[in-house]
Amino acid sequence: MRKTFITSTLSGAIAIVAAIHLTACQSNDIAPDTPVQQNDLVNTSLAISIPQNAAGKNYKGLNSTTKVSSRASQEIVQGADNQFRGLSNIVLIPYSTDSTQRNGANITLEDINKNQLSSGSLAKVYDNILLSVGTAGIRAYAHAKDTTEALEGYHFTNGTLTATGLDDEANTDINTISFTPVSINASSVPSDKAQYLANLLTEIAMTNANGVSWSNDENEKTAYYNFIKNAAGSSKTVLGLIQELYDNMKSKGNTMSVALINKINTVTLNDVQDINGGSYPCITNNNGILSLHSDLDNYPTELNLPDGAAVVKWNNNTGFQPVTGSSTITESISTLEIPRYVYMPNLWYQVTSPLKTSSIDQTKVMTTNKDWSEIVNDVDNFPNNSVTTTTKTIAMQQPLRYAVGRMDLTIKLADGNVLYDKAGNVVTPNAKGFEVTGIIIGGQKAVDQDFNPISGSNSKQYAIYDNSMSNMYASSNGSDTNYTLTLPSAAEEVVNIAIELINNTGQNFEGATGIIPNGGKFYLIANLNPPAAKSGYTANELNQVFKQDYITTVKLTIPQNSTEESENHETGLGNAYNVLPDLSKSLISFGFSVDPSWQSGLYFEVEL
Repeated sequence: MRKTFITSTLSGAIAIVAAIHLTACQSNDIAPDTPVQQNDLVNTSLAISIPQNAAGKNYKGLNSTTKVSSRASQEIVQGADNQFRGLSNIVLIPYSTDSTQRNGANITLEDINKNQLSSGSLAKVYDNILLSVGTAGIRAYAHAKDTTEALEGYHFTNGTLTATGLDDEANTDINTISFTPVSINASSVPSDKAQYLANLLTEIAMTNANGVSWSNDENEKTAYYNFIKNAAGSSKTVLGLIQELYDNMKSKGNTMSVALINKINTVTLNDVQDINGGSYPCITNNNGILSLHSDLDNYPTELNLPDGAAVVKWNNNTGFQPVTGSSTITESISTLEIPRYVYMPNLWYQVTSPLKTSSIDQTKVMTTNKDWSEIVNDVDNFPNNSVTTTTKTIAMQQPLRYAVGRMDLTIKLADGNVLYDKAGNVVTPNAKGFEVTGIIIGGQKAVDQDFNPISGSNSKQYAIYDNSMSNMYASSNGSDTNYTLTLPSAAEEVVNIAIELINNTGQNFEGATGIIPNGGKFYLIANLNPPAAKSGYTANELNQVFKQDYITTVKLTIPQNSTEESENHETGLGNAYNVLPDLSKSLISFGFSVDPSWQSGLYFEVEL
């Protein structure tokens, strides 16, 4: 039995479906007492059903023991222990025999508030819906009502999609209906702060000592080439890179090291900005602890983007330049353009359902406590399958169901609380573990009228950035559960996800793309491959990482990494990135182990 967004503790629950009569925002001047035919339009009452387990415990006493931590809380995803949030943007599209060919204009319905369902059958009655004679089915779309939130972070809380083809009542081709992820930052032009940070790196890279450039200095040439290999452009990573350079140079005492220390201490805003920034130092040195001027700090966090999305690239002629489009960092790593980072989808419902009809008012029947399938399949209640001139009551045979998927994710450290970086150095997390500040889900695409991913050579791929975690830590005891809504993925399609963490160990460590500075953010990648699921995978049915109406459970483990000096140390922290790779690409090193299985949907347990 398919479970509709309920947790594993409720796997035996029966989805009792309730009737909802919906009032269209049209034809309110027609009395509903008898069916009326107007130009082949019949005035009727219509019932749409909602599964009980989408309605929440306040209606049927459902409960759950699941721990809740993240921004996408159980309230947002309508977990089993939370109440039905209501419906907004309810649109019906009638059809006769072919569900892709409309039989009349879109019908827009009034919102349903979360407390408007009757306590017994979860029903709400709407009247006066005009449907054409011959209508035998309806496509229905709606999304959960948004929670009340401040404007800042509003879409991060509730999610959002751009729906095309639902807002007009003309005869729009059903096949043109689509739902597209919404960019967090749609600009492909580097921000001023991104350019200033790149200029700061360039100023330091161009340091001269007695007429000798850093690139030609015999003592520090290796440090120079390591410096210009950097591809990370966030404020935290840039500061960490400069701090590491400062720490390496401060005790050497050679001519170039002294010049580099002097450059770090004296470079000003005038040197890096294209306006008169003044003689304020870019970097403040407090007894060897460096910090950035506010004009250079908090990028790209202030744009609600992951730090790893901020990328720079060295050019021998122009120095460091910020990159906002896709870029090749190494032979195996390319980055995603900034407008492709998107909010998670909001909680959409969709169903394409045949109708059951009656020439008798069946309101009382549809507001009983009987199972919905029992009501609509009783020929005494609904003997007909299409609208006729005598039709008075219509029921959608199938319930509305969630059109999106959901990922429930936890992450833990390997036992022992001692990890090793790529160089084999010991890294000891603090007592709480690594703080988790974001989850990135790659390979998301716009979806069609049935919420199937739109593929093809021109189809764009996006990455969800879920960033407002609350007190979530990867520790040896494991984190609380984070909930993220997703668009469905294609059958057998591999999905890569990234976990954003903070290096709070008090030390730098070496990852796959260079140094991860203390205080900086880093990313570990997990690969979710449907056939590798721990349990539940079936080739013909449960073959999508993310599937409509299903929960995908992912349990991640950051492994210790090898303690042997001869090993390459290329798992766990050895595969940490300081820039975010394009998660739609295949040439990525993976830092987690995943043990996958379907729990409603697929269930993954992955060692990173």
